[in-house]
Amino acid sequence: MERRIFIRLPERSSQVIGVMVANIAMIYNVGAVVGAIIFGHISQVAGAQRHGCGPGLSLLMIPLWAFGGGLVTIITASFLMQVGVQGAWGIVPVHLSELSPTPRAV
Repeated sequence: MERRIFIRLPERSSQVIGVMVANIAMIYNVGAVVGAIIFGHISQVAGAQRHGCGPGLSLLMIPLWAFGGGLVTIITASFLMQVGVQGAWGIVPVHLSELSPTPRAV
């Protein structure tokens, strides 16, 4: 049985086809990896408690992504939005483990 995953992007023109949607998905997933690396490094240097610019970056990209005039604008905004989303949520497990470390076996 074959499973299919469908990604919905704002299709403003008939020029957006399935292959292009797949390529856009690959591009914004690269953005998520870049965000994890960048904000993970910032979290290591400055501390997870002082981390807060990831959600702001994502919020600033929402209008650009939703109302972007062209395909390049939508691709750029989705890339930067994924950088911010992964940057914001990528460090949460580390921060939670710092707050409540596991007990050591004696």
